Amino acid sequence: MGRKLWRSISAALLIFAMLAVATPASGQLQTDDTIDQSNLEASFAWGCGGCARNTLFGQQFVPQGDNVSAVEIMFNGDSVEPHTADVTVTLRNSDTDPNALGSSTTTITTLVYPSGSLNDTYATTGLFVFDPPVPVTAGVQYFLDVDVPSQDVRIHGTNNTYSDGDVWFSGAFRTNRDLRFRTYTRTGYQPPLSPPVVTSVADVTAEATGPTGAAVTYVAPTAVDGSGAALPVTCVAPSGSTFALGDTLVTCSATDAVGQTESSQFTVTVADTVAPDVTVPSDISVTVASAPTAVNFVASATDVVDGGVVTTCSPASGSSFVSGDTTVTCVASDAAQNSASESFTVSVAVVAAAPLDALIVELEELAAASTGGAQRQVNRAIASIERAQAHLAASPAQSSAAIVDLRLAVAQLYWADLSGADSASIDAAYDVLRDQARVIASDAVQAAVDRGGNANRIARANRLITTGDSQTETGRAMAYYQWAAYGAVRA
Repeated sequence: MGRKLWRSISAALLIFAMLAVATPASGQLQTDDTIDQSNLEASFAWGCGGCARNTLFGQQFVPQGDNVSAVEIMFNGDSVEPHTADVTVTLRNSDTDPNALGSSTTTITTLVYPSGSLNDTYATTGLFVFDPPVPVTAGVQYFLDVDVPSQDVRIHGTNNTYSDGDVWFSGAFRTNRDLRFRTYTRTGYQPPLSPPVVTSVADVTAEATGPTGAAVTYVAPTAVDGSGAALPVTCVAPSGSTFALGDTLVTCSATDAVGQTESSQFTVTVADTVAPDVTVPSDISVTVASAPTAVNFVASATDVVDGGVVTTCSPASGSSFVSGDTTVTCVASDAAQNSASESFTVSVAVVAAAPLDALIVELEELAAASTGGAQRQVNRAIASIERAQAHLAASPAQSSAAIVDLRLAVAQLYWADLSGADSASIDAAYDVLRDQARVIASDAVQAAVDRGGNANRIARANRLITTGDSQTETGRAMAYYQWAAYGAVRA
C-alpha cells in the first residue's frame, strides 16, 4: 500500500507540474490559431560539459497552412533544481540559410522531480509566438532552430544523467530524442503591407518670368505600396503651378489601400537672375556755335519682375557737353541686384554761325529785353530777315528779293531804335545787314560770270556794288547792292 500510495503521489505531482508550465511564459495563442503539425520529435546537437550553447540545427517540417503563428515545444528530461532560461526559436527557409523568416524568444523554467521519480516524459513546455505570423507556403519544407544558452539550462542526449552542480536535462523517454514540438498556423491572416515608398526628387530651380514668379513644371515622384504595386502620387503644389519668388517646399504623398501614407519633399526655387533691359538713344550729334552746350536725351529700363526701374546715366541728360565725342553710360539695377548698362555717344561740333543766324539770335535777345513798340519792331525785323533767308534757300534768282527784305529789316530796326530799343545793338545789326546785302550781290555777280552771262550787265552790276561801298548811309548802300543783284541775275 505504501509503494502504491507513493507512486500515486508522484504521478499527481508530475501532472501538477506539467499543468503548471502549460501556460506560455510569454505570448498568447489567438482564437484563430490552429494546430498545424503535432508530436514532431527532434534532437539537439550536443557537445561536452561547459559548451557555450545547445542548439537544434534545422529541424525540418512541412506546414499545412500559410502562416506560422506559434511553435510549442515540450522538452524531455528533468533537473535537480528549478532553473530558468531564455530559449529562442528561429524559422528559416533552409538549414543553411543565415536569414531568419521569423524569431521568438520565451523564458522557460525546468521542472523539478522528486528523487527517484519518473523522468522519461516530455514535461517542461515553452510557447513561442510569432507576432506577426511568419508567411509561409503550405506544403513547402521549412526548418526550425531551437537555441538554449548552456549557462542557463542544458538539454542533452538521452540516457545521460549528470550531477556536476549544473542544471541539466536528462532523458530516457525516447532514444536520442530531446524534444517534441507542435506548430500553429493562423487562418485568414493577411500579412500587413509595409508603408508605401515614395521616391525622392531633386530640388528644382527656375527663372522668374514675372512679378508673381514662374510656372514651374517638374517630374513628380513615383510611389509603390508594400506589394510593389504602383500608387498615385499627389503633390502640393502640383507641377505647372505658379511658384512665387524664393523657396517653396513641395510635399508629394501616396496612400495605400489600408490608409498608410508616406511622402517625400523637395524645394522649388524661383529666382530673378536676369538683369533689366536698358534702352538708350542712338548716337547724338549736335552742331553749335560754341561749347560746352547742354544736350538732352531719354533713357529707360524695364525688368521682367520689377517692371520699370530707375536708370542712371553719366553724364546725365541736360548736362553740358564739351566739343568732341563724349560716351554716356546708363545703368539700371532691379530689386534682386541684377545690373545692366548700355552706352551711346554724344558728339558736339562747334561751327561758327552764319551771320544772319547769329544776328537773329542777338535780335531775339534784344526783343526779350525790350518792351512795347520797340519789341514789336525788333520782332518784325527778325521776321524780315527770316524771309530773306527763305528767298536765298529757294533760288539764287531771288537774291534781289532777299536784299529787299534785309532793307525792310533795317527800316524796322530804325523805328525800334526810336521806340527805345538799345541803340548799340541796333547799330551792330545795321552793320551785319549791310555786309550780308553786299555778300548776296557779290555772289549773284559771281554766279553770272560762272554761267557766262552778259558781260555788259555784269560790268554794270560790279559798278553798282562799288558805288554802294562808297555810301555812308546803310539804307542807300543796300539799295545799290539790290540793283546790282537784280542786274546780275538777268545778265
